[in-house]
Amino acid sequence: MIKLICNICGKEYEVPPYRKDISKYCSRKCFGESKRGKNHFNYGKHLSEETKRKIGAARKGHAPWNKGKHLTDEDKKKKSEAIKRWAKTPKGRAHFKKMNKLSHMPEAEEKRSKSISKWNIEEYKRDPQRGKRLTRKAHEKTRQMFKEGIHPFQNPETRKKTMRALCKKNYGGTWIEKKIGWLLAQMGIKTIPQKPIPYGVDSWGRPKYLFPDFVLPSHNLIIECDGEYWHQDERREKQRDRVFAEQGYKTLHLSGTEIRQNLEGCRNQIESLI
Repeated sequence: MIKLICNICGKEYEVPPYRKDISKYCSRKCFGESKRGKNHFNYGKHLSEETKRKIGAARKGHAPWNKGKHLTDEDKKKKSEAIKRWAKTPKGRAHFKKMNKLSHMPEAEEKRSKSISKWNIEEYKRDPQRGKRLTRKAHEKTRQMFKEGIHPFQNPETRKKTMRALCKKNYGGTWIEKKIGWLLAQMGIKTIPQKPIPYGVDSWGRPKYLFPDFVLPSHNLIIECDGEYWHQDERREKQRDRVFAEQGYKTLHLSGTEIRQNLEGCRNQIESLI
């Protein structure tokens, strides 16, 4: 046996004497590497203009074999069915699994994210369901849970939390609400902020709630802190007051201007109703 050096990995290997002049690689892997990238014998070489002209002249007048040809509906159907059958084979499943993995690689995600905003990118990365799909079985189970009335979205407590979050973006956190909350604490009055008050059901038969700013349960009194922007609809405010009255509550409206400029006057109004 004769010892040679592999042209790709530089590893020493042995060959019979008759392969001394033709062997260049220690394995099929190195042979494959010799055909890729910079190792390829044509890497960095370009066709001359003369060669390009000759190739163009040779191809002139020879149309591609499939030019102007279109698949019939029957052929398209056969092709689709063949792909579906192949997708169920081990090789087909491995192929689609690989393609799905490639589509979720960081490089692919970075390419897709160039056209969307920074906020959307952060939300997408935080999404616990990213890369997951709902199966048909999961859809059927969800519909069955809705029919039986056991879905989490049908839970009254979940509904309360959802509607509380939707009723006000900065729920319970505006300056005038904090100021009145501080005043009531100084007066020693027990309050329940944003207590859900039921008022009928929606089209799905789920209970609806209103969330007043402060409820004083021992005095059956509701205090609303009316900011100038969010409380301009008088008809809506009267409708809310009517719902509260049906539940046995009196309603006291304190405007944002009044809270900022005359807190002592607000105190006197509260004391007159308790």
